[in-house]
Amino acid sequence: YMSLWVATKHVYRLTAMTLQGIWKMIVGEMSSDGLSGPIGIAKMTSQVAEGGFVSLLVFAAFLSMNLGLINLLPIPMLDGGHLLFYFIEAIIGRPVPEKIQNLAFMIGASILLGLLFLTTWNDIGRFEWFQNL
Repeated sequence: YMSLWVATKHVYRLTAMTLQGIWKMIVGEMSSDGLSGPIGIAKMTSQVAEGGFVSLLVFAAFLSMNLGLINLLPIPMLDGGHLLFYFIEAIIGRPVPEKIQNLAFMIGASILLGLLFLTTWNDIGRFEWFQNL
């Protein structure tokens, strides 16, 4: 039971830190320079793997938790966006009009594509050859 309690505390702490970081980036209190995309995640994975299987397992758990948390954000196209539409439907008693849903999904896709480009740009900017240009 003790390991379950310790794991729960760690997940809670990491979730709170992640949400605080996201909020600070949204309000401009923190730079988005620390965000990593697929390239950065692959690089970190190889570095962590050098530390052994346990380190890689902990990193995989951390990454999985972060991706799950991000998936629950109320951004259309993510699961959290779908939950938001279900919540609105429960309140107003009918589905959100299709035109509004389509617009929201386009905005959500734009946000996600922008985030993908930002994180990939950050990853590329960390390459030594790019910094020397």
